[in-house]
Amino acid sequence: MANPLVSVIIPHYNHQAYLPKAIESVLAQSYPMESVEIIIVNDDPTISLAEYRKFAPNIRIIQNVFQKGVAACLNEGIKVAQGEYVAFQDADNWSMTRRLESSVHQMLIDDSDLLYGDFIALKRNRKPDYFTARPFSKEDLCRRCPSDFGTIMVRTRIAKKIKFPEDIGYGMDMVWWLRVSKATEKFSRLHLPLMYYQFEASNFRKFQSVPIVRKIQRLSMRVKLRRQMLAELHS
Repeated sequence: MANPLVSVIIPHYNHQAYLPKAIESVLAQSYPMESVEIIIVNDDPTISLAEYRKFAPNIRIIQNVFQKGVAACLNEGIKVAQGEYVAFQDADNWSMTRRLESSVHQMLIDDSDLLYGDFIALKRNRKPDYFTARPFSKEDLCRRCPSDFGTIMVRTRIAKKIKFPEDIGYGMDMVWWLRVSKATEKFSRLHLPLMYYQFEASNFRKFQSVPIVRKIQRLSMRVKLRRQMLAELHS
């Protein structure tokens, strides 16, 4: 039986320092490379990523002529994806070697439409933290996602139906999770680490140092997102 084709979508903006390792983590997968296509959507119109085609023949580059945002990049990648499954890969993180193999295997066993799993967060000057994926709950989505977005694998036919909201920005992944859950309840949770997530320990300190106006803006965004999530939940 042939292995299902998997389309790995990598949205990119301002991560040139990390992108090679992200690509290499996909190319180093235990899953057969003839059953993988890598779609890099470059959201920085000032640079070219054409050189990355030299990494492997299964790499495709989509170049945006103006910055569109991560949601639009994901939608563009999904639009051209030819695989049976789609996996998301951040340009500044990297996948575990058996991520694709383990994900496809479990999705076939469960006949699921979406799979997510655990991940390891790498923090500056600190030991790595292991994050266990939580059970999926629509109500819980109003506060947090069950796992990091970079652990997801989803059937392409589902992904092509449910677009990422391009007008939200903050929290677009939470809205996408909720919309997918309305299209299917066939979710799988894999208790294996699927990716490394680079977490800058200085993020919280940066938030603490911003002016009070900026803090109020961020809190306003969260309130707006919560209202939209509640509206989506009860629609």
